[in-house]
Amino acid sequence: CGVPSQTYTNRAFFHAASSAGYLVNSPSYRWPFFNNAPTIFESLTNAGRQWTVYYDGLDVLPFTRLLHYPRLKKFPDKAPFFKDMTSFYDDVEGGNLPDYSFIQPRFVLETNSYHPDKGAPAVKRGEILVNDVYQAIRQSNSTTGSNFLNTLLVITFDEGGTTYDHVPPPAAAPPGDGYLGQYGFGFDRLGQRIPCILVSPW
Repeated sequence: CGVPSQTYTNRAFFHAASSAGYLVNSPSYRWPFFNNAPTIFESLTNAGRQWTVYYDGLDVLPFTRLLHYPRLKKFPDKAPFFKDMTSFYDDVEGGNLPDYSFIQPRFVLETNSYHPDKGAPAVKRGEILVNDVYQAIRQSNSTTGSNFLNTLLVITFDEGGTTYDHVPPPAAAPPGDGYLGQYGFGFDRLGQRIPCILVSPW
């Protein structure tokens, strides 16, 4: 993972390669107010590319938008930028996936993000989500737009959930964005190893 730290920091690194200097989740209120690092969503828009964050309707609002709110508030919290998971399955079937799709697991109620939630059900729900997304893409055969032949599915995680790793995290190039790292951390080291699976017919 991008940083030897917690969820919010690593999720910020997913889409900004920076966390605006923040190293830990707490206090949570600062993320939607002060996490002002430029994101890949803005770069995609500037390049004329389409993107969508798909999220579960039970979450009410997309956490990714909240995490990067200082940068993403200029994008309406509706299609084509933010859609619920029902729209994802419709877009896959119709060959209408954008250039970049990010599927945000359910974060609050009955999480399906593999985070512990009173035992094994959250892991099982995570497995179901991955399978549902995989099967939808595998079975997509639209003759135009997106289909199983031209879609790369990347399955990965934001951090390791404190699972022990005997290999020390390697050095990394700091973001170079001018933000001073919290607690004096220079963002010059990656986090622990996490799974990353690339799914493609190629």
